[in-house]
Order: sequence, then structure tokens, then C-alpha cells
Amino acid sequence: MSDNVFLYYSSFLITNFLLCFLILKLIINNRIKFFNGIIKKKKSDHNMHSHKIYQNAGIIVIGFFLLVSFLLYILFYENLKITENISRPIIFFICVFILYVMSIYDFKRNLHPIFRLIIQIILVYTSLTLIEFPLLPYEYFPLKVQYLLVIIFWVYIINIVNFVDGLDGLIGITATGFFLNIIIFAFIFKINSVNIYISILIIPFILAFLIFNKPKAKIFLNDVGSIPLGYIMGFCLLNILQNNNWYFFISIFLYFILDVSYTIFVKITKGYYPWARLFDYLFLQPVLKGKKSHWYVFKWIFNYYFLMILTVLIIYYFQLDRIYLFFYSIISSLIILWNFKKFNKKIN
Repeated sequence: MSDNVFLYYSSFLITNFLLCFLILKLIINNRIKFFNGIIKKKKSDHNMHSHKIYQNAGIIVIGFFLLVSFLLYILFYENLKITENISRPIIFFICVFILYVMSIYDFKRNLHPIFRLIIQIILVYTSLTLIEFPLLPYEYFPLKVQYLLVIIFWVYIINIVNFVDGLDGLIGITATGFFLNIIIFAFIFKINSVNIYISILIIPFILAFLIFNKPKAKIFLNDVGSIPLGYIMGFCLLNILQNNNWYFFISIFLYFILDVSYTIFVKITKGYYPWARLFDYLFLQPVLKGKKSHWYVFKWIFNYYFLMILTVLIIYYFQLDRIYLFFYSIISSLIILWNFKKFNKKIN
């Protein structure tokens, strides 16, 4: 890449960051009235904050991502040299947009969780064309079984990401760590994946949001941001698997999968629905029951992804087997789970 091309792309990404930052800043300072009907201050659940916080920053963050990425897709997609064979990439934008609009409508009309889940399943089923099958060996996993597993997994990731948007800075640092690891992994191992382009485009908007979402938070994504973001992260995870990077696929989001899965299992054994809003996820407990600051959880997740980047670089530099990335992720995830579980109590 020439210096001029690098400068052009850097300027473009910085401009995206500044535009998103400026609009969020103006909204928080009540200088833009256009979004008053949807981006408004609200008391947080379970009194996790003593003050009202602006909600629905996803209107701006995902809105910008959709606009910029779709325009670049129209202009440049045919010239991209990527490893994947995506037959109908337009479906990606359509599904993100539908989830975006549905979440706005849900904020206004309060849709039933089952209806939201049905819409997610339909959209993910439609999105199977974005993935090149088979992902798993035919002899052990028939194609229809693979379709079913992908749908379940993708919908699960969408909802896990939605659950993460509860503490100051948590979804911002998680998304930043997730997409930054994708970029670094792809670059150093020379994987020319569409994930690189998605990650590079979305990080400036996530960083602009994180400035206002870090402790002490002034604004949250809410469903209008976290649900489309979950869809995007689910696609990236499946794309990693499609490129046969198994250990990276397992590792990059492992902590939250383990946390939510464990909590849902405990919830069901206690007779609750999986979607019951008990605020019982372990990453919430240091704040809710341990009376720790939001920075406490933020720092643990920051370190989790920062050390993951170091692990990837060490594996590359010393030419180690990538299974060490999985070892790092499972050990660090279990340490975090054990640490957060100390603050937990039995579900009433």
C-alpha cells in the first residue's frame, strides 16, 4: 500500500470518527432536537446508575455504519479481492437495516420477546446465503444440520451482544477488542477476508461511542445498536470459521458465551424462562451486588482483549501452534468467571 493510499484511508476513517463523535456530543449537549423522540434520557434498570442516561446511541452508530458501508459496497465491492465467495452480499445490509428499524419500533411499541426472536430467526435463515457451506464435515454433520446449527448460533450471538449493553463501556470495549483482534489476526496471518473491511469501517464509530459510554456513561447503544451489532459480530464469527481458523473462532468471544450460557442454564434450572430479565449475568454482579464501580468490570474485559492481542502476536512471532490462543482464552475466561461469580448470589 502506497503512502498516498494509506493517507487517504486514514483520513477517511478519522473523518468517520469525528462525524460520529460530533453528532453524539451535540445530542448529549441537547444541541440537536431532531432525535429527541428516540434518543432520550432514561433511568437505568436496577438502579445501576444514580442519574438518567441518554439511550439509543445505536441510531447514530449503526446508522453511520450502514450508510458508509453500503455506499462503499456500491462503489467498490466488485474490485475487492477477498477469500470468501459471498453470492448475495446485499442481504447483509438488508438484514442489518431490518434489525435496526425493528429495534427502533420496539423502543416505541415494546414488542414481545418471542416476536423479536422470530424476526431474528427469519433474518438469520435468510442470511445463510452469506456463508459458504459446508462449515463442518458432511459425514458427521449433514448440510441441513449445519444450517440449523448456524441459525441457532447466530441468533444466540445476537442476543448475547444485546445482554452485554448494560454496564458503562462494556459493549464499547468488547466490540473494540473483538474487531481489533480480527484486524490484527487477519493482517499478520495474511487473511484477505471481508471481516477486515467490516472491522475497519465499524471501529471508528464504536470508538466515538465508547468515549461517551465509558464510565461514567453518558449514553448507551440500546437494542437499536446492540442487536444489529450482534448480527454483524455473528457474521464475522461464522466467517472466521468458514476460513478454517477454528481456534480464533472459539477464542475471540468465548468469555461472554460462557458467562451467558452458564447463567441461562442456572436460570432454567430455577424455573425461569431463558429471556427472564433477572440481571443475573455474572459480568453484572460486581456492580449490582459487589458495589464495585463500572470501571472494575471494564478493566477486566479490556485486559482480556488486550492480552488476546499480545497472545496472537506471540503466536505469530514465535511461530507457535494457534491452539495456544484457545488455551489463553479458556484460562482467562474461567478466571474472569470465577472472579465475577464471587459477587453472585442465588437467584431468588
